[in-house]
Amino acid sequence: MKKLLTISIAAYNQEKYIKQTLDSLIDETIIDELEIFVVDDGANDHTLEIAQQYAAKYPQSIFPIHKENGGYGSTVNYSIAHMSGKYFRMLDGDDWYETKEFCNFVLALKNTDADVVITPYYEGITGKMKCVRWDVPWGETIRIESMDARQTFGMWAITYKSDVIRKSGMVLPPMFYIDQIYNIVPFAYSETISFLNHAVYCYRTGQEGQSISRAARIRHTCDILNLCVWQCDFYEKLKSSCGKNLNYIASRIGGDAYQFSFNTLIMYPVSKDNLNRLIEFEKTISRLSPDIYNKAKEVGRWRFFIYLLRKTNYRLYWFMRFVPDGFLYKIWWLYKRHRLNSRNTLEKRH
Repeated sequence: MKKLLTISIAAYNQEKYIKQTLDSLIDETIIDELEIFVVDDGANDHTLEIAQQYAAKYPQSIFPIHKENGGYGSTVNYSIAHMSGKYFRMLDGDDWYETKEFCNFVLALKNTDADVVITPYYEGITGKMKCVRWDVPWGETIRIESMDARQTFGMWAITYKSDVIRKSGMVLPPMFYIDQIYNIVPFAYSETISFLNHAVYCYRTGQEGQSISRAARIRHTCDILNLCVWQCDFYEKLKSSCGKNLNYIASRIGGDAYQFSFNTLIMYPVSKDNLNRLIEFEKTISRLSPDIYNKAKEVGRWRFFIYLLRKTNYRLYWFMRFVPDGFLYKIWWLYKRHRLNSRNTLEKRH
């Protein structure tokens, strides 16, 4: 039976949360429309057994999968390889969907044929979550080429048509932060985007050991830099083949992946070696993709700082020795909170 929506749940050692995750997806009015892969990526707890209990109740909708540990991307790759739904979206094993809004979303999904579907999402710690929305034409479907190229969406907001993912041939590599690939690649093979005003995803933040933390980013710097190089290479190949939505993809990589790498590098202590590392990274990206190198000073939250750093021939870097350790990381989070509060204010006005 062909499903409307395939959901990929990455479930590595998530026995603490997986019941809440699965309960949030179950409603008798929509369960038959869903194909839910709970991918146990080599866990050593009871995640698989719990998922199997749910599968016994809903054998046509919930599919527990056990495989050897291969990293986050491998769980998504498995689900993509086996998906039968018209649409596809992701869900982390420690997050959940807002059930009522999810039901409304599934019902609305029946009436769209857009390549990409965007929905609002909740973000924060349990009990204090805030809704993230954008200034977009809710309820409408538009061509991606006409969209504001500065507008970016994370995996918590994105649902793709499965045929678009297949057409892209996307296979996520074995590294951290692969959601930055997932958030971009299918856009190169999409034409239309729909905005459904149903806040579905609940993204739990403030977790100990989350990959977005300062310590984790420093620990996985090589993955972060390699990810940016990967995306630059993807963009250049797309450009040479006259691919779609080049302006959007260049803005996304320059404003997100590049600046994520840049911001990670300036978290390191101020030193000549670390400055040289930063300069070498800049040279590498400038050589690989001049478009992405230039976009980094035009879009994104760090664009002005990058512009000034280059304009001063990196002399500005040395002033960072007077900045307290972790200060720029804190500024980044304050900026993110400001944007979140601004979105909520806009939402109340509307």
